[in-house]
Amino acid sequence: MTLIDLKLATIALDHAKGSDFENFFQAFYPALAGIDFVPLGGTHDGGADAFLDDRVFESKGGRVGTFYQATIQEDHRAKVRQTVRRLREFGREPKTLQYFTSQTVPIIEQEEEMLSAELDVDIKIRDRKFIIGRVNHSDETKAAYVSFLAPNLSFLAELGGATTIEASPNFAARTMCVFLGQEIDRRRGKSELLEAVTDSLILWALEETDPAKGIFLKRAEILARIEKALPSAKHFVRGSIDHRLSVMTDKGNTTGREIRWYKKEDKFCLPFETRAIVEKENTEDEYMKLSVLDLYAERAADFLVSEDTLAPEKIAKIAHRALELTFEKEGLELATFLTGEKDENSYPSIGDQVDTAIDEAGLNGNSAILAKEVALGVLRKAFYSSEEQERLYYGKLSRTFALMLTLRNEPKVVEYFKGMSGNFVLLVGSDIIIRALSERYLPEADQMTVNMLRILRASGSKLLLTRMAVDEVHAHLEGTDYEFINWFADLEPYMTPEVVRHSRKILIRAYFYARFDRSNKTKPAGWKSFLGQFCDYADLHRTEKARDQIKGYLVEKFGFDYLDDEDLSLLTDDEEVAALAAKFKSFKSEEVLALNDARQILAVYGKRREMKEGHKPNPYGYRSWWLTHETKVRHATADLVNQKGAQYIIRPEFILNFISLSPKMEDVRSSYNAVFPTLLGVRLANRMREDIFHDVIGRAKEMKSVDDARAKVMMADMSNKLKGDNFKRYEIELSSGVLG
Repeated sequence: MTLIDLKLATIALDHAKGSDFENFFQAFYPALAGIDFVPLGGTHDGGADAFLDDRVFESKGGRVGTFYQATIQEDHRAKVRQTVRRLREFGREPKTLQYFTSQTVPIIEQEEEMLSAELDVDIKIRDRKFIIGRVNHSDETKAAYVSFLAPNLSFLAELGGATTIEASPNFAARTMCVFLGQEIDRRRGKSELLEAVTDSLILWALEETDPAKGIFLKRAEILARIEKALPSAKHFVRGSIDHRLSVMTDKGNTTGREIRWYKKEDKFCLPFETRAIVEKENTEDEYMKLSVLDLYAERAADFLVSEDTLAPEKIAKIAHRALELTFEKEGLELATFLTGEKDENSYPSIGDQVDTAIDEAGLNGNSAILAKEVALGVLRKAFYSSEEQERLYYGKLSRTFALMLTLRNEPKVVEYFKGMSGNFVLLVGSDIIIRALSERYLPEADQMTVNMLRILRASGSKLLLTRMAVDEVHAHLEGTDYEFINWFADLEPYMTPEVVRHSRKILIRAYFYARFDRSNKTKPAGWKSFLGQFCDYADLHRTEKARDQIKGYLVEKFGFDYLDDEDLSLLTDDEEVAALAAKFKSFKSEEVLALNDARQILAVYGKRREMKEGHKPNPYGYRSWWLTHETKVRHATADLVNQKGAQYIIRPEFILNFISLSPKMEDVRSSYNAVFPTLLGVRLANRMREDIFHDVIGRAKEMKSVDDARAKVMMADMSNKLKGDNFKRYEIELSSGVLG
């Protein structure tokens, strides 16, 4: 095999995605070391899986305690520490970690020695230089490069391909415009829709229960079945299932869909009356589907001749399967086509899905060629000469797709927001940092703020800690300490949760709730040791020393990049800062707070200017934002926002709902295979609100005349509006929860 050009190999490594590099590593390193790998089992940690997906491997028959990891993450120290910690948390005893990275690590020997001593694990780092030096080692190593890294060089063949601007992700711009536009306009919550969907999913989960046969499901089992079928339902169902089960088990329930609840065992089932209703609906829906399949078979028979060995029924199933697959790949286009006026120019692209359905059916050779020709003929007649039963069926499937799009259970939506997750440059507000500190003793899955920051950092976003934020965190710690000393210290033995919840200071509430929690084995020993996690308590009221310690802790704990006064002076103008701060004095208690907020705001715009974010539309929208719950300054900055063309604050709720708690891509794709081929795909259509469905289709029709370039510009604008929307209500809010 021809030698690999090392310059091209370097570029390919620089542009490799995480999955590409991991696949390359699995093929490349065994060719060097003569070993095979097996991945460790998956872990589940409250939504982080979708972004912490660099797998860890062991060698088959290798030395116990030796692990391997391949990643494209820039911060090798943070990743090594995280990996060792996670291995130990899940019962592993790492002795050696061989860490492979597409990045260049300077002074590797020094880094290995430092990390090995710190973690008590033998750390071996193999970086970009190691790979480049061995990529031509053998035909196997060269083949690994050609298969998994070389495809990342395709951009070089395009006019102007060599650029520092990242290529746009491969998403459907029109679909995202429809979704984003819908989200922007929906300021109020989707409570009625979510309740109807939750009810439908509960009934579906309980369909096989029968008290006469002793078949029941517990609450957790109902949840598990729902979440497997519709991953995006996980969070809103968990928030509403108790209420909906209470309503549906109430004897006064008049919906005709009663559920029986055995309180002692907390188990549920459908009584005979409800099962009869469900069975009747299922029968009607199944008959509708079978009628469509019969029509497909009749049409297939018209295309086939007596000598053909393929059965019309087999062709019918292939055509129907292609229809289901097209809803996953081209759902919005197909739904718009099926529910509107048909014309040749709007005929959906379905050929690739027919090929996939044929592969699934196990056909090849001449049989596959014939099957594709006949299946396409069947679908063309189905689309352009459909009968009433078909149109009803297609309408239900279209409504199901619109529901999945609205609920973000759609691969293109998940892909878009996952790509966005590594695109942020966020100045993190002191309020967010303080909330993260307050979560120290909560269970890991409940540390919503900490998990949000961790996921953003792990997926490639930059989190910026400003000097102003450090000052405000320090001031908050000082003020909290004074309040504790004055109001709680002498009475600490007599405190109760009812009394503590009235404290204005979130860290005081966090401290006491951790102390009250008998199951918490790592509870703080006392108030001074609690604050001592963030800086030496003895230095807390010695301003400069405490600030330095707090800054160091935050940088190390959350992976922040620090911006000092000199850094900020390059992003902001002192006169502009003073002028803006003057507008805040009427509602800011101290001049320094007004100045801090003014500099944070102008630093966002300065960062956008520095990164030339306005030079080329980015479908993800602006990268640089201030992550905070601050709202008062918005009223005084309307002129500034109009002048700059976009808001500067992004709410954590946006990141929680669209990024941190998004389902995993593979789970969403699997849910399409679980929903559309089954009666659930038809049943969910009955829960789609008519106004929302027509809104989706109406927006899709409007986008038909928009070309890709315009759609991507529209996406950038819509993305900025959604990120900066201060009034939108989300299903998941970053509320204080147990902290009051």
